[in-house]
Amino acid sequence: MSLPYRVLLAGNRSTADILPMNGLSSFDDTMHDACGKGDVVLTAGSLKPDLIVLYDLIPECDGLDSIRRLKKNPDTEDMPVVLIVPDGDTEHLIRGLDAGADDCLARSVDPRELLARIRAVMRKMDGARVLRSRREALFLQATTDPLTGLYKRQYLKPYIERSLASVKRHRRHYSLMMLEIDDLTSVSETLGPLSGDGVMKELGSMVKSRLRASDLTVRYDHNALVVVLSDTKADGSFPAAERLRKLVEDHPFPGITCPRITASIGIAGFNREDTGMDDIIGRVEEALAAAIREGKNRVRCL
Repeated sequence: MSLPYRVLLAGNRSTADILPMNGLSSFDDTMHDACGKGDVVLTAGSLKPDLIVLYDLIPECDGLDSIRRLKKNPDTEDMPVVLIVPDGDTEHLIRGLDAGADDCLARSVDPRELLARIRAVMRKMDGARVLRSRREALFLQATTDPLTGLYKRQYLKPYIERSLASVKRHRRHYSLMMLEIDDLTSVSETLGPLSGDGVMKELGSMVKSRLRASDLTVRYDHNALVVVLSDTKADGSFPAAERLRKLVEDHPFPGITCPRITASIGIAGFNREDTGMDDIIGRVEEALAAAIREGKNRVRCL
């Protein structure tokens, strides 16, 4: 019987040879002597199998420890594990399930039962993956701005609250940057509303591609973005903000030659005394207002 899964068969090679291997011969399988410390986790992380069948039959091959390490490793935690234990060792079987195995079977298991158990485990895992994929799609739909591809404004508050907790607990540094396109309303009134949308869409792509993966970019308003920079003090954010300001000033936005598109940027750091997002947003809006008041197309930091 052929099954469309890639299976890692892990265990002592000489012991595994006497197990019901004929039932697994139809798999695209990889045999590996997993008794070396860390071998199962390293091999699974490298090969990315759909399933791990782990033979825990001799004392020097600690299958339970391997399962625990597999389930703690981000690269292997979602890989299903079927544990094979010595015949009649119910205690071992129970400890295997408690350690995180998705199923446990005795050494003398009928090959047909082994295949049926594997199919059942994989159906369960496939269903979980589909469910997780749907949840992720719904999350993206709920939190992503359809025009810019950036996070929506409502995602900002919980993110800032978590970051602020890290500032207070671990003394990490965060700063907030608010970038507003100057006179975007006038551009839309002169060239049509689609021109303003085009500017914001282009801006979102520009900003996202030039910041670190650890930084969060959010569409905050019809003409403004907010960027949360991790592990960066307010004054340390100034060079990045100035680069963005200059990038906008020099960028040839499609279909817009006049007026020139510019941006004003305000910066504020997180303080341990802050009680929530409103404190930080208030300071960054004050910094942005100063940049606009002083003539626009500039960066100001509080």
